[in-house]
Amino acid sequence: MAYTTSTTLLKKLASGDEIGWEEFYFRYAPFIRGIASGFRLSPGATDELLQQTMVKIFTNGSVGRFDRAKGNFRSFLRTIVKHKIIDLARKKQEEALPEEIPVEEKFGEVFDASYRKYLLDMAFDALKEEVQPTTFEAFCLLIRNEFPPQKVAETLDISIDSVYAAKSRCTKKITRILQEIGENEPDLAL
Repeated sequence: MAYTTSTTLLKKLASGDEIGWEEFYFRYAPFIRGIASGFRLSPGATDELLQQTMVKIFTNGSVGRFDRAKGNFRSFLRTIVKHKIIDLARKKQEEALPEEIPVEEKFGEVFDASYRKYLLDMAFDALKEEVQPTTFEAFCLLIRNEFPPQKVAETLDISIDSVYAAKSRCTKKITRILQEIGENEPDLAL
């Protein structure tokens, strides 16, 4: 499974390929919504941010102007989203935005947190495909929901040893998946 924004996908977007657009939208819409959530935007403002970001990427040759030699796609996307949030803040739509959005001060923190969640969600989706459903559920209850091992065992009607085995098996697999994603940043460690 490819975890980075491939050059092929970017070329599809630049050429106007509809399937490429759908793939891009499916991949990045939750991430952009996560950024909007970090700024506590209303649902209407979130939709507008998503729409304006996608329009900017899909039109005006933005993707065609992206150059990997100048940086990664995440930085390119970061710039577009930041400018669109600033545009929203300038509009100060009463129904959509809080009184003041500290875009400049808060953007890096919100973007990075949203990106981390986006990568972890991708890793968990990949993990789900690699292990048995009960193993995956035990791992999620233990790690994401922070249930104590005994409660996981009771909830799933499995032994506590099975809970620890699921944790060990899934931790190894998700570590490998995160390495494949290419994000070996310390804050992604489980």
